[in-house]
Amino acid sequence: MFRAQMKRAALSLLSLSLAVTGCGGTEEELAPEPQADGRAESALATLEYQVTVVNSAGYAQSGPNAEGYDSRGWAYGQAWWKQGSDAFLVEDQQSDGRSPGVYWWLDNGSRRGLCRLTTGSTTFGICEKGLPEGAVVHMRMGRCDGDTTDCTKWSNYTNVGAIVTFTNN
Repeated sequence: MFRAQMKRAALSLLSLSLAVTGCGGTEEELAPEPQADGRAESALATLEYQVTVVNSAGYAQSGPNAEGYDSRGWAYGQAWWKQGSDAFLVEDQQSDGRSPGVYWWLDNGSRRGLCRLTTGSTTFGICEKGLPEGAVVHMRMGRCDGDTTDCTKWSNYTNVGAIVTFTNN
């Protein structure tokens, strides 16, 4: 059991290293580690891709949040989970021509998705998800250059931030 835990920890560090340095890789390499029940990452549900809706009125910037920083250490974006509204709020904080996005997945592996903001810097958007109450949710920020890559694939996102975990109440 200890050997399996060490292997899982090593794979997790490798995945985080690839993500933080912005190195390439497949979605599976940048996705969360395998589920506790042993299912492979490829057994996760189909990626739910959504471009944000730009009506963020009434959505306070509070709740669990994930941040993304560029190679200089400057914030390029932030995402919040709005408890009770079942929505991600995404903010673009840099005029760099790239789209921030939040990659999210349920701990049980039943759903995962990517919420991308395409409206430009200093704007907000929301992705309503309708996630189950009591579900454990993971999310992390990244950004993508839609002029040169396919932003519907998480593997094309760079400057990937840390994983944030919370329970949907």
